[in-house]
Amino acid sequence: APADVDEAGGDFTSTWCSNTTGLLGLDAWSNKAVGAGRANTLTADVTCTSGAVQTAVDYTAPSFNGVTKDEWWLPSMGELMLMYTNLLQAGVGGFPGSGYWTSSEWSASNAWAKDFVFGYEDYNAKGTNGRVRPVRAF
Repeated sequence: APADVDEAGGDFTSTWCSNTTGLLGLDAWSNKAVGAGRANTLTADVTCTSGAVQTAVDYTAPSFNGVTKDEWWLPSMGELMLMYTNLLQAGVGGFPGSGYWTSSEWSASNAWAKDFVFGYEDYNAKGTNGRVRPVRAF
């Protein structure tokens, strides 16, 4: 997406999912891989009624040449790492210095996030706020 997405409230942060204590089966190593974000998000969307997952699923990009794109998802850890390396470090994308949610889980109550200030990966409680930057294939 060309910018971070706001769930509601104007601060551009969101919890990970409305379900903050249930493991959705997105904690395997393969769920962190490049290319796993879409499947992760579709799996989580069955359970999540709000939060970063739902915000990414509901995102519709502004129309470009009369075509609106609506097949967005929350990136996996691998996909977000590529955004950090290929976009942020190149000065592209307008990323503020913040942590971003991934679609990859760590445990029943934690999901992976990528820090866009220092570059580290860590897990955060699903009920804490993080930023959301949807992605899509093209």
